[in-house]
Amino acid sequence: MALEGWRRRFGDLAARIGLDRLMPGAAGGGNRFYNCARQGARSWWERTDEAVDLIEKAVAGSTDRRPRVLDLGCGDGKVAVELARRGIEVDYVGFDLHPQSAGVRRLDLARDPIGVEGDVAVVLGVLEYLADPASALKSIAAVVPRLVVSLATSDLDRPATFDPASLNWVYFVDRATFEARLFEAGFRIVERRVTPDRKTALWSVERSA
Repeated sequence: MALEGWRRRFGDLAARIGLDRLMPGAAGGGNRFYNCARQGARSWWERTDEAVDLIEKAVAGSTDRRPRVLDLGCGDGKVAVELARRGIEVDYVGFDLHPQSAGVRRLDLARDPIGVEGDVAVVLGVLEYLADPASALKSIAAVVPRLVVSLATSDLDRPATFDPASLNWVYFVDRATFEARLFEAGFRIVERRVTPDRKTALWSVERSA
């Protein structure tokens, strides 16, 4: 726990003063485009904490077998780390456009079929980079009954002068607009949350009957 706390504090400091360029994920134009060099920041860990709370609820009651969690856009594996730290036993499968470890499967969520079924998917910090996430959400609904998803939305606490293009985001909408996309993809909302920094919203949703 103490080690994890130091890791989070160092990552946040590194992101603030520019040392994040020396951390895993900084190399490669693709990773830079997706802001992977900032993945040690405290806000990314706080988003993970909220998401794992929702994942834990989503898999509760799965007693016949280990539930399978599909982490779509897993980055450096924060979700896997936090699941393990809390002792939540799942069959974890990580996917990413730019895999950072040998066990991660390459996936372009905008174009590729997921190809694996699971019990819950988690998508954190990914949809901001998709021009229209509708097809991705429908692909996810086809392989899992539950989804935990985040989106940095336009109606949370960012200055009026904020330019999403500065972070390479192409999808920056308010919560109501995104919820409409979730409904269209066949999901219903179970729970809503906002990260401590009030910049990112999270939803736990399940496939409609």
